Amino acid sequence: NQPLVVDGGGLDFEDTNNASTASHMDFTSFDIAANNNFLAFIVCTIEDSVNALCWLSNGGTEVMQFTNNNQFQLKTGTTSNMTHSSIFTIDEDKKTLFMIERTNGSTGTVKVYKQGLVCNGHQNNGTTNPADITLSNVGVKNNPSNESNWFDGIIYDVGVLQGSAVTARNRNLITDYLLSKHGLERLAND
Repeated sequence: NQPLVVDGGGLDFEDTNNASTASHMDFTSFDIAANNNFLAFIVCTIEDSVNALCWLSNGGTEVMQFTNNNQFQLKTGTTSNMTHSSIFTIDEDKKTLFMIERTNGSTGTVKVYKQGLVCNGHQNNGTTNPADITLSNVGVKNNPSNESNWFDGIIYDVGVLQGSAVTARNRNLITDYLLSKHGLERLAND
């Protein structure tokens, strides 16, 4: 069930809570090795309650998803839940840029950004998760069997960088480009 193209760009994913009708699609497979830097980003508008909305996955053990209105989850076989303060709330019906960045090789420091602002919750210095991860589905967890956690909203941009391309300079360039492209405001310089 492919998402619908919306005027002005973007794909509208509908969560019908039913595998035969909920939207999802295959994605170019990104295989990120253990201890390898990566940067994943999404520009989206969430249309319904923020509760287990998967935006990239490769089955149930490798997932990037919003889990409630102030938590982001990265699963690579082990789970890193990143809870944020109220300034980092994941809002419904508001176009927003989110990034997740892993750096420092075997340390696997993971940080989340909202429109350029690094997460300032209890894990401001990042959490760690150096394991490998494969991402090949957009808008669903566990595709094609046991599907769940469908994304409900519009995805305007999504992408993944890895390896030596993951630098603070490139993250800021991508942030500036996506903010400008989508008419969004930078929340802070990091």
